[in-house]
Amino acid sequence: ETVDYPGGVDTGLYGVNNRGVTIGYYGDGTTNHAVTYTVSTGTWTALPDIPNYSQNYGFCINDLGFAVGNAFQCSSSVAWIWDPKAGSYSFFAVPGAADSTTSPSCINDKNEIAGYYADSSGVYHGLLKEHGTYTTVDFPGAADTFPDGINNRGTIQGEIIDTAGAADGFVASPGGVFTEVNYPGAAATAIVGINDRGDLCGSGGTANFATTQAFVAFVER
Repeated sequence: ETVDYPGGVDTGLYGVNNRGVTIGYYGDGTTNHAVTYTVSTGTWTALPDIPNYSQNYGFCINDLGFAVGNAFQCSSSVAWIWDPKAGSYSFFAVPGAADSTTSPSCINDKNEIAGYYADSSGVYHGLLKEHGTYTTVDFPGAADTFPDGINNRGTIQGEIIDTAGAADGFVASPGGVFTEVNYPGAAATAIVGINDRGDLCGSGGTANFATTQAFVAFVER
């Protein structure tokens, strides 16, 4: 089923929670606005635009309705957390991160946030935000690390760029054990989703993802 924000020029949805609420954005031709869509009722809800930022995107929403995203204006950006109880945003940046590089990818039901940021040298590092505590999440030996999700057990998944410049998938356990996960025979792999059982979804394909194959990887039971 195709869903489009009424009257929007374009619509994109990036995340969905277990209650069937999705989050993303719609564009009106000049400005993008963060929105949620409730599958069961077909209801759209626009989040408030962040002042002075014309491009607003929601990336992930948990079962409690807390959400994360970014807002952009030219080369400036802010990372945000939406609190549905207060009806307001809070903003954050990883201490020591280069300006406008903190990007949250996902928030679990414990309000733990996974994402990434760049340092002053332009190297990208994974991040875990547990309320007021930040932890760097770097795949050993990788050139860049990009966490894309976190489940309620604290397992993080995402993508790395290895020293040869290739994209590989990875999983990181709460205990700090990293595992590379690649689609068989693919030159590039990205892991974009994980559930609480540890099942994964993503895509594998040719270099730079010129052509791709979607896949699901199930944990042995």
